[in-house]
Amino acid sequence: VDLDRFQPVTTAPEPRRLLFIGFFAHLPNLMALEFFLDCVWPLLEDVTLHVISGARHEYFLDFYRHRLTVNLDQPRVEIEGFVSDVRPAYTRAALVVAPLLASAGTNIKGLEAMAMGKVTVSTRAGINGLDLADGKDVVIADTAEAMAAAIMDLLASPECRRTIETTARQTVERNFGWGPIASRQAELYRALAC
Repeated sequence: VDLDRFQPVTTAPEPRRLLFIGFFAHLPNLMALEFFLDCVWPLLEDVTLHVISGARHEYFLDFYRHRLTVNLDQPRVEIEGFVSDVRPAYTRAALVVAPLLASAGTNIKGLEAMAMGKVTVSTRAGINGLDLADGKDVVIADTAEAMAAAIMDLLASPECRRTIETTARQTVERNFGWGPIASRQAELYRALAC
């Protein structure tokens, strides 16, 4: 993660705004959103969900229509296609959600959220391979009920969010910035060369 580009801001987020970022060309993102809207969304009260779907999201909704149905036409669900800079969306969000059912990508969105000092409520699949601590770096919830409860609890507790946000930023600085990644890569190359 580019830690200079993705920085925490002092601007207060919109207090009940959730953010989901996932390019709709990637089927696991649509599966995650279908799960969230069908199973988690009905359990939430008075929140807004901002979805950043990438370019041509209508095309991919149609392309995958025989595999799933994602109902975006709901009150308080905002859909946005390609965005050249996601940082303003992170800034506005109180929480980021990553309700993935299958892990098949880099999970970079979670690291960007952490770098921006945002709490991510995620399934285990959404952070697969990142070695993050539940309740410290992210909040893990694998069922709809657990995810909805975690979201509502965190929205009601800005102090708890701030604690996780601070720890998340520290973790990403220590483990996922370009410097630490480059150092580990160089160590790996040295070990392989011997």
